[in-house]
Amino acid sequence: MFGKIKSKKGQSAFGLNALASAALAFVVVGLVLGFGLDIQGDVRDDLVAGSPEADAVNASMTGNTNIANRLPTIGTIIGAVLLIGILVGAFRGQLNA
Repeated sequence: MFGKIKSKKGQSAFGLNALASAALAFVVVGLVLGFGLDIQGDVRDDLVAGSPEADAVNASMTGNTNIANRLPTIGTIIGAVLLIGILVGAFRGQLNA
């Protein structure tokens, strides 16, 4: 999934094309969560309040909302890790991209 390049020592290192793959995957996760919560909301509206089914949908919506609320933090961490990895590779002279 992530593009890799070979370093001078024969070890694989992340290249700049890894950023595009990570960004695309992050956008897809956000879209799936957004559409999933919309669908779950429609399903919840069709159920009788207080039923076990409605409680299950509410619990799953709470979990998905918690994940969606943490996406900015997750994105910041992923971006920082990729940036630090690219910088360390560049300073070591192992990055060819």
